[in-house]
Amino acid sequence: MPQAVSSYLRLHSRLALISILTWLLLTAVTPALSADGERITSFNSAITVNHDATLTITETIMVKSNADQIIHGIVREFPLTYTDEQGTMHAVDFRIDHTGLNGGEVPHHVESFGGSINVYLGDADIELAPGRYEYTLKYTTANHLRPRGNHLLLYYNVTGTDWDFPIDKAAAKVTLPTSFTGNTVTMKAYTGPAGSTQTDCKMKFTGGDTCSFTATRPFDLGENLTIMVQFPAGTLPVTPATTLTNSSVPSTSMDWDEWLLLGVMVLVVIGIKFGTNRYRGSNYYDDDNSSSSGSFFSGSSGGGSGGGGGGGW
Repeated sequence: MPQAVSSYLRLHSRLALISILTWLLLTAVTPALSADGERITSFNSAITVNHDATLTITETIMVKSNADQIIHGIVREFPLTYTDEQGTMHAVDFRIDHTGLNGGEVPHHVESFGGSINVYLGDADIELAPGRYEYTLKYTTANHLRPRGNHLLLYYNVTGTDWDFPIDKAAAKVTLPTSFTGNTVTMKAYTGPAGSTQTDCKMKFTGGDTCSFTATRPFDLGENLTIMVQFPAGTLPVTPATTLTNSSVPSTSMDWDEWLLLGVMVLVVIGIKFGTNRYRGSNYYDDDNSSSSGSFFSGSSGGGSGGGGGGGW
C-alpha cells in the first residue's frame, strides 16, 4: 500500500475514533447536566376534606434553583374550571390562606390568566441566590367533590401536568371528615402524562380518616399524580358550594361583545354535549345506575379537578 494512502487511512481512523469518544462523552455528560438543572425535588400535598365539602390543601414544594427561571420565587397555576366524566363543566373557587418560604412567610400576589389563576410566591424586589428552597402554599378551594349515589368522589390532579420542571418525588395525603372502616373507602391513583392509566404509586388506607399516596418514580415534564378517593357522604352536602367567602380569584367585568362571545361559546358547548351524550360509552359512572354503595369508574392521569402546574418567575 502506498505511504500516502496508508497515512490517509490512519488519519481518518483517528478522526473516527475521536468522534466516537466525543459522542460517548457527551451522552454520559448530558444526563448529568440535565439532572443538575432546576427542578422540584419534592412535592407533597396535604388535602383535608372539610365538613362543608370544601377542601383545604397545603402544598409543600421543595425546589432546586440555579437562578435561571426561579429568580424571585415560584408561580403556581390553578385552572378555574374542569369537565367531569359526564362532560359537564364545573367552576371552582380559591382562597389563598398562607404562603411560606423556608419556614417563614413570603409575600404573594394573584393574577388571572386565560381561565386560570397564577399565584406568585416571592418578592419582586428580591433575587434569590442559587440553592434549595421550600415553599408552602395553603389554600381552600370549593366544588371539587362529586356525588356518587350516597358516596362522594374526590378525583384530583395533585401535582398538575404543566410544570416547567421535572418532579423527583410526589406524594399526597387525604384527610377525610370522619373515620371510616376499610371497606367503605375506595382509592385509585394514576401517574404519567394526561390520559395515562399507569399506576406507579403506593396507596395506604387501613381504616380511620387518612388515605396516603406516594409515587414510586420521578415525573418528567408533562407527567403528574392524580388520585381518586370515594367515601360515604354521611352529613356532608351532596351539592357543594361553588364559591368561597373572601375568594382570591380576581373579579372581572366584561363588555357586551365579550358577553356575546361567551354566549356563543356556551351554545357550542351545549351542542357538543348533546351530540356526545347520544354516543357516550359505558366507561364512566352513570348516575341512573348507581347503587347504594356507589359506583367507581375508570379514570386516568390528569383527569378530574385540580391540575394546572407552574414554574419560576
